[in-house]
Amino acid sequence: MHYDIAVRKSLFRPAAIVIGVLGVFLLSLGLYPLLGLSFFLRTDPSQFVINAKTPSGTRIEPADEYVAHIEQDIRNVIPGKDLGMIVSNIGTTPGFSAIYSSNSGPHTAFIQVSLNKGHSKSSFAYMSLGRSKLRQVLPEISTYFQTGGLVDVVVNPGLPAPIDIQVSGNNLKEASAAVVLAKKIRALDGVGDVLIPQDGDYPGLNLQVNREMAGRLGLSSREVVNNVMTALTSNAMIAPNSWDDPKSGNSYLIAVQYPESQMKSLQDLSQIPIRSHNGEIATNLGAVVQILPMKSPTEVDHYQLQRVNDIYVSPSGQDLCGLARRVAHVISSTPLQAGALKIRRILYATDCKPDVTYAGRLPLLLQKHSTQTLTF
Repeated sequence: MHYDIAVRKSLFRPAAIVIGVLGVFLLSLGLYPLLGLSFFLRTDPSQFVINAKTPSGTRIEPADEYVAHIEQDIRNVIPGKDLGMIVSNIGTTPGFSAIYSSNSGPHTAFIQVSLNKGHSKSSFAYMSLGRSKLRQVLPEISTYFQTGGLVDVVVNPGLPAPIDIQVSGNNLKEASAAVVLAKKIRALDGVGDVLIPQDGDYPGLNLQVNREMAGRLGLSSREVVNNVMTALTSNAMIAPNSWDDPKSGNSYLIAVQYPESQMKSLQDLSQIPIRSHNGEIATNLGAVVQILPMKSPTEVDHYQLQRVNDIYVSPSGQDLCGLARRVAHVISSTPLQAGALKIRRILYATDCKPDVTYAGRLPLLLQKHSTQTLTF
């Protein structure tokens, strides 16, 4: 009834109605700079993955306790009727299987969470609640949430984030530069999570081989290293052997190494027996090697022969283009003292071109989805 009256009155004032509609339309154009830009609609995969990193050097036992705490916090956030399953993977195992894991050491883990069919809230809502909860109760842990859905895997070519910032250089200084950039990016509006998968400060041991002493004993540096690797991580990577079961026809890998219970101190390490290839002379590791503490990277990635450190950035909402512009501004305005460093930003999905003023020797290179390459 009221609609009919309104239509009848508007027909008697066509000019005023047209002018009013055009005015509202023109005023709405002023909202365009405030609009975000997304390249693909969000789909709810009913699951998400949490990449967690405890402080570098954390043993797997306390890392297990941290993961148990994370699992309990997730159960507190997601009601039982919506929660399907939680599966956690902690640390790595020496061997080829480590290639297929996102974990880089005993201090890292990923937690897979699935939701029941017909869950009351979306996966993104539970991710936001879980992110806030973990930041509040476990601020010392770095977490990164991703849906793990097929759509995101396709749109982001297999990477966990739509924005990948690569800091490359000829030495390990790029690790500290990546940390500086990540700290600034975390403070930006619209940032959900920031993750640097490579750590550059993991506690390690530097074995400096005394080549003169080793040469007198008929040992080469290669033989020293092979003996140490075999004792600590087995011979599976150096000289793999297999046994074929004549009954089943299955092949089984045969590996030999010292029990971990016998390697508890530097003294135990220095007593590892070293033998040359001809087996005539035997000695212990401490006689030919000086053992020094050091900080080492947990993993080393390369792009075009140069070492790179990745910074994965995911948006908290759907405005990917606006976040890309803000990230690009941070990159261009960040001075880096190491002259050999270069910064390269890859934005998958994309004709989004940030308005950036380039600074110094820090080129900002955009690489589109059609020409993207992955770093292994």
